[in-house]
Amino acid sequence: MEQTKKPAGKRSRGMPLAARAALVAAVVLAALFGIYALLCVWAGGSDRILPGVVCMTPEGEEIDLGGMTVEEADQALQASYGQAIEHCSLTVTAGEGVSHQLEGNLLTADTEAAARQALELTNQVPFLQRGISRIWGAGRQEVPHAGLTLSQEGETALDTLLDQLESELNTPAVESQYTLGEDSVEVILGTPGSALDRESAKIQILQALTSGAATLDIQSTPVEPQALTAQTIEEDIHVDAQPMSVGSDGTVTPPVVGISLNVEEAQAALDAAAPGETVSLPLVRTQPDYSQATEDGLLYQDKLSECITSIGGTSARLNNVKLATQKCNGVILMPGDTFDYNDVVGQRTAAAGFQAAPAYVGGQTVNEIGGGICQVSSSLYYCTVYANLEVVTRSNHRYAVGYVPDGLDATVSWGGPEYRFRNDTDYPIKIVAFVSGRTLTVQFYGTNVDGSYVQTERTRLSTTNYTTVYRADSSVPVGSSRVSVTPYTGRKVQVYRCVYNADGTLRSRTLENVSNYSSRDQVILRNPADMEGTTSPSPSPSPSPSPSPSPSPSPSPSPSPSPSTSPEVTPSPSPSPEASPSPEASPSPSSGDASQPSAQGEGTSTQ
Repeated sequence: MEQTKKPAGKRSRGMPLAARAALVAAVVLAALFGIYALLCVWAGGSDRILPGVVCMTPEGEEIDLGGMTVEEADQALQASYGQAIEHCSLTVTAGEGVSHQLEGNLLTADTEAAARQALELTNQVPFLQRGISRIWGAGRQEVPHAGLTLSQEGETALDTLLDQLESELNTPAVESQYTLGEDSVEVILGTPGSALDRESAKIQILQALTSGAATLDIQSTPVEPQALTAQTIEEDIHVDAQPMSVGSDGTVTPPVVGISLNVEEAQAALDAAAPGETVSLPLVRTQPDYSQATEDGLLYQDKLSECITSIGGTSARLNNVKLATQKCNGVILMPGDTFDYNDVVGQRTAAAGFQAAPAYVGGQTVNEIGGGICQVSSSLYYCTVYANLEVVTRSNHRYAVGYVPDGLDATVSWGGPEYRFRNDTDYPIKIVAFVSGRTLTVQFYGTNVDGSYVQTERTRLSTTNYTTVYRADSSVPVGSSRVSVTPYTGRKVQVYRCVYNADGTLRSRTLENVSNYSSRDQVILRNPADMEGTTSPSPSPSPSPSPSPSPSPSPSPSPSPSPSTSPEVTPSPSPSPEASPSPEASPSPSSGDASQPSAQGEGTSTQ
């Protein structure tokens, strides 16, 4: 039999071994992938929580929920949260002396929601990782705690506590305020208040309860007052200066003095002040243009008041009165200006031309530089009253003077008593003062638009008698005596300023001052040989108090719209309600009259 041989170099047409191996591997891998995919599908739809999932309790305890169902996880969480929600206690403080206890079944926990959230972590794992995560776990994963919230009891208790804290901590802020004065704006800066931030406090308390804290301090929130700036004040108070004018009917429109603040300086003062502090902001006054009014003759056309007095005493005293008069003459006070006597006259020194003249120092009559100048300040005060101007500072003499009525004098000294008055009218005022011989004249000129005028009611309320004292002095010849200290009768005087309309009707009646004048004993020197048998000092006769004056309620108006008034010098104890038309001569220093002007209390007088 003949055998057939296959051609050399040719192989079988079947699948190569390597291909068959690769095919088998692919099939196996596909099967495995399918099985794993089914595992991932199963893992995603399982009702079991992934291994490694934990939940932290408020106390910091870790609860492993891996492999549990939602129901099992809920039970586990309830068991761990039970103590935290059964009873809570928290001490809440809010500053010194404020403390409240919050306790009870205040919290509740939604453990089922936490368990479901743990289960839902499976859906957050990528699909192809679910199978592995289900078998070996996906590492530690933490879910929030069960969300402790306030129970109904807790809500009620917390609202009550917050109401109490608000009543104790809430204080309103005090707003800044200011008042416009003559020379300044007085600002009282506001002070902060406090308030409870209720929502923030509620969150803090809930966090403290859920964390198991024992105490919590609640801080109030500052409540600032509204900011007050110098610019705001300036805009509110600013007044533009306006000149005076005359209408076609002859009606005079008064000038307006401008008012403003230096905003930069005022703001610096406000910034430097503490809350609640009072800050004085100086006003800047801008005088209007008076040039046209001067041309029209509208200024200084009325004599508002006049004081004419006799100048007693030495030539040195006369010199001092003249010097002080010259310094005051021609002074013009714009509306709102204040006249300061010491500033205008200056310090009384020999270099300034003042001489030593009688003055009171500690109740004694001594020669002091500038003695006598109080006659000028008293004349100015007299004119101030009768011109119905504002008196800023005034003091009466220690002893009554004789050149103006009691209660209408004004003592001054350098570094001691001051005399100041203010032009509180709408028009400028000029002071005219001069000395002729031994007569001092002081006049105020201005604008009296309504014809009003002033009268005074002066009442002596009481009198204090002086005593005559005898002292031995060998220099006095036998059989004679010498007065060493002149006497003064003390008295208490009350003065009212009465303003009348042009038709004589009373507009106002205000207390001007109550002046107390001391008494001074008379001292008589005698030779020691004449002192034998001298009795104890006996009081000298003194006028008894007189009853209060009874001025007419409706005095006849002066024929001039601005009457000229002159001081009254009344040796008699009975007061006169009005100044006399012309002054009496001052009594002689040696006359012994209690009203004598031998020493006028000027210079460095402390009275």
